[in-house]
This record gives sequence, C-alpha cells and structure tokens, in this order.
Amino acid sequence: MAEVYEPKGLESDADGAAGFAKPAQGIQGVPYGITWRGPWEGDAISFAQVTRRTVRAIEKAGMPVFLPANWSRQSAFDDDIPDSVFAELGAKVSKRPEEGGRVVRDIDNSPTTRHLDRILVTVTHCTADYKPLHEALYPGNAHLLMPEEIRQIHPFLIAMTALERDRVDPDTVSLLKTFGQVWVPCERNKAVLRSLGVKNAHVVPHPLPEERAAELIRAKGGSVPQGRYVFYTIGKWEPRKNQMAMMRGFLRAFAPIDKVVLLVKTSPFGKYKGYPETPADAIKALLEEPEVKAKGWTAETVHQKIRVNMDRMADRDIVNLHAMGNCYVNTAHGEAWELSCYDALIAGNNLIHTGWGSEDYAPELPPGQKLWDGKSTEPCHPDYRWGHCRWAKVDQDAITLAFRAAFYDSPNFVRKSPVIHSPASVGETCRKLILECCNLTEEKVHGWLRPERHRRGQAPDGREVVARRRLRLGAALGPQPPWRASGRRDAAG
Repeated sequence: MAEVYEPKGLESDADGAAGFAKPAQGIQGVPYGITWRGPWEGDAISFAQVTRRTVRAIEKAGMPVFLPANWSRQSAFDDDIPDSVFAELGAKVSKRPEEGGRVVRDIDNSPTTRHLDRILVTVTHCTADYKPLHEALYPGNAHLLMPEEIRQIHPFLIAMTALERDRVDPDTVSLLKTFGQVWVPCERNKAVLRSLGVKNAHVVPHPLPEERAAELIRAKGGSVPQGRYVFYTIGKWEPRKNQMAMMRGFLRAFAPIDKVVLLVKTSPFGKYKGYPETPADAIKALLEEPEVKAKGWTAETVHQKIRVNMDRMADRDIVNLHAMGNCYVNTAHGEAWELSCYDALIAGNNLIHTGWGSEDYAPELPPGQKLWDGKSTEPCHPDYRWGHCRWAKVDQDAITLAFRAAFYDSPNFVRKSPVIHSPASVGETCRKLILECCNLTEEKVHGWLRPERHRRGQAPDGREVVARRRLRLGAALGPQPPWRASGRRDAAG
C-alpha cells in the first residue's frame, strides 16, 4: 500500500558520508526530479487544479515530481480527498476491504509517493504577495543554515504565481528577483514583472487535459434545455470578483417577466470594508436602488431569478453547471487564469468578460462582450493591502448592455473557442526552464539514469558529499522534502 513519504532522518552510506533517506515501503524511488510546494488537494478549486494539471504535464515531459501534502494536512491520503484528484495526477486508485467492513484505499504511481535521489529545483505555487514569497525563500528552518548556504539555495527555487493587478510593491519585487525563476500564466503578467526589473519571469500557460475538454463537451451535448436563458458565474465572494456590479447589471437589464436566470456559484472569502458580506446583503442593498425598483423587482422575484449557491461543489457538479448554462459572466476587476471562463468557452457557451487577464486563453471579444475599454483603471480595494496598485475599471452600463445583448441578440452573439495549450507543450516548456535554472543539459540528466550511479553504498565524489550534507539538514527539519542546497556547479556536476 502506498503511503506519503515524510523524511525522518538519514542513514549513512558505506563510506560514512551523509546519505539520503531510504524510501519508505511502497514509495517509488526515482533518480532525480523536482519538488512542488503548494495546495493541490481541492477538487474544484482553481488554484489546486492549476497545480495538478501543471505537475501532470511536467511528469509527461519526463521530469518526475514530488508533491508533498499541504502544510495543513498530516497525510496526503486523507479520506476527504476525492479519487478524482489523484486520477488527475495520473495515480492509480484501488480499494480493498479489510476486517470489520472497513475499505482501504491504495494509491500508487502518484507524485505524492515519490522519493527523489536528486532534487533539481523546488517550485512554490503561491500568490504574488510578500508573506508567502518570503516563506518560500526563508522557511522556518532557515536559521539552521549559514547565510552563504541560503544564498546558494535561492537560484534553485522557482516561484509560480499570478497577478490580478497592474504592478507589485517594491518589497515583493525584491523577493521575486531573488528566485531562480518566476513562472506566470500570461504575457500581461510577464510584461508587468519585467517592467519592474524581474528579468527572470517566464510564461508557463495553463495546460488543458484532453479528457477535461471531452468531459465538458460530452456534458454539454447531453444537457436538457432549461426553457430560459441561463447566465452563470463561478468565483469567491470578494471585491475583485465584482459580483455586486454583475447583479446590478442583471437587475437593470431585465424585468421579472423575462425568461432569464442568473446562477451565482460562490463561497465566502473574508470581510471587506464597503462591500456586502454575503450575496443576500448585496441583493438587499440593490433592491433599494431606484433603477432596480423601476424594473419592478421585489425580494420574492429577485430570489426567483438570482439563484445563489454557497455550498461546496464537486468538480463534476461544476461541469454540470457549464452544461446547463448559456452564457458565462465574469465582471472581475482582474484575473490571471480564470479556469471557469476557459471551461465555459470549451463547452461552447457565450461569454461576457472584463478582458483584464486571461488574454492568453480567451479569444479577443467584440466591445459588446468585452467590458473593459482597455485603458481605464481604478485603485484596488484597500483591504487587499496592495498599496498603490490598480486594476480594471468596469463600467456599470457596459455590464447592463452586455446582458441585454446576450439575451435579445443571442444568435449574433460572438462565440469563439479558447486558445488551448496542450499538456505536452506546457510540460516541455517547464522541463526546458527547469534545466536552464539548474544550468543542466539533457545529456547530463540522462546520465543520471544509469543504474550504476544509484547503488546504495557507492562512494560519491567530493561535491556530492557537500550536497548530501546540506540535504541532510533540510530532510531532518520537517514534513517538506529537503531542498537541494548547493550552488550551480554542484547541480551541474
């Protein structure tokens, strides 16, 4: 039965040099690979989906990945993680009964069950904020390393992040410059960072698995017409997503007698000054506005037309939402990946979109469907603590007109396919960037696959002894796997 690998100290090779921890029973040992740190367990959470799909693409390109459990978990095999999550990682899931009627789940061939003899780089997937980036560069155990050793680690760390704003504060920029590389999802993010002096920024687009596209298309083909036009949106309840303006546009565009409905799939995401705490609070405030009253809306009719779901939904339920929908609406001030928009386009639905972020995936939309004029910006909400950053200013009248155009002129509403990046192309891009970060060649990496290089007890050369001793310190410090604390010469050797 496979189990999560958690380093518990190191054994010594025959020559007495510090060695690597032996793989636990059921752990798949591989000669080399990368470590990926970041949340991956959420079934229908975009952040976790990006991690799983990118990790799978990298593995298909021939670069093994170790994906440890998130900090909040004791095990990577908690029962509340659905089988579909491991399947998306390429793992094999099987179940067998035990005495007492208990069913045991076996998970094999998964990145969560890897033991790497050589860790080339560590990729940290996090937001572009000072605290998570600082923790990636200077973890809690950093005080046990010498300053020069910490500096040697940094070139082998990669930050994968995304921006929903027009800039990054100077302190965060200084951290991003310290990483060996910074991966971002689109050209807009790359241009912003490079203009700020982060010359190590590279674009790693989101890979769309073929099975995901097939699932969306199959669900859409088997859906039953709703007898009304269904607008829908998916996203956390927060000022950046701007759902308040979306609801206002819907209520201004239509009357209670119109055969339309707006489905809002959302979830709580903190409290923000001046922004309704819940969708119910937003609807209550909107019913007091004169333009909404003039349309004849009441509390009863609004709740019939605006359906809010704040429950946790499985990914298959999200697919069904795309299947029953007609037009996906995103009025956010800024986006990075926006996977729901991606899925909606693949399902063949119409799209109303701000146009800030996701340009590398969403096609160029005409003015009636694109809400942003391409130049107007406004300060970000102060509770995000992004300093003087700005994001797109979304015109309220543009939202209202887009709702009307989608419903009354639906046959002429432009429907385009997204720009699809295959896992093969994304994986190859990542592999090349990883080797570039380590100053390695394909020939050197292939040389590590020779069996004679991995016999336990074989005396390593001097540089390998140094690298192993540094790794020993990292391995003994916690649930995260050891970092490769060596300079470029060590990595190339």
